[in-house]
Amino acid sequence: MRFVFALLVATCVALATPAPGFAQSPTQSTGAYAPSHLAAARDMLHAFLIDTGTLETSSLQAFELMGHQFRQPILASQMYIALPPARQEALLAYMNNLGPVVQEEALRGAPQVIEQFAPRVAALFSETHLRDIAAFMRTPEGSSFFLRSVTEGVRREATGELLRTQPSAAEMAAAEAFDQTPAGRAFTARAREMGAVMHDLGAASVGGPHIINRIRRDMCAVLESDCPRGWRS
Repeated sequence: MRFVFALLVATCVALATPAPGFAQSPTQSTGAYAPSHLAAARDMLHAFLIDTGTLETSSLQAFELMGHQFRQPILASQMYIALPPARQEALLAYMNNLGPVVQEEALRGAPQVIEQFAPRVAALFSETHLRDIAAFMRTPEGSSFFLRSVTEGVRREATGELLRTQPSAAEMAAAEAFDQTPAGRAFTARAREMGAVMHDLGAASVGGPHIINRIRRDMCAVLESDCPRGWRS
């Protein structure tokens, strides 16, 4: 099961370092690749982020598991301590229900993230391999396989739990069949490089400036005149 192992490696590398608050990806020129090659890279990223449900599910899951890392510095800040009790309560209520906001903004920003990362993915796989990987991701078995791997990886990073559910027989059979294809072998060979791309992709998807700016705007609406000057757009 080389492909299964490769997917686990990619997921582990992707989660090896916490995502920064303002995610930036190394830039890479689109001019080095044919338009059809970049289109295949965009399609594969769309399959991974959108069609498998990975971005919709993991963006909400990540905040539910790690939202305290966002809340605690604010709750301990002099700004929060100095707020009137009513505004403290309102701001805390907003922060406690921030998951859907992160999810909404992550999905809204997905086309820009896909465009940003297409050249990096094109650098790893041929156009044919990209289209075959995307096709596998869109199968019921491939979709659930990738989604499970990512969500279990998010939980492992957030809680330290090594929970791993057993894939179904259909999923294992599909993964074994994909493993024998040229695209499956290419994915296995590039597992670590793909893991690095997935790390930056996840950081840009759920920690990019568009999300930070939305949260600051919302919190300023809650705080009104008490909003810190640096948060105002």
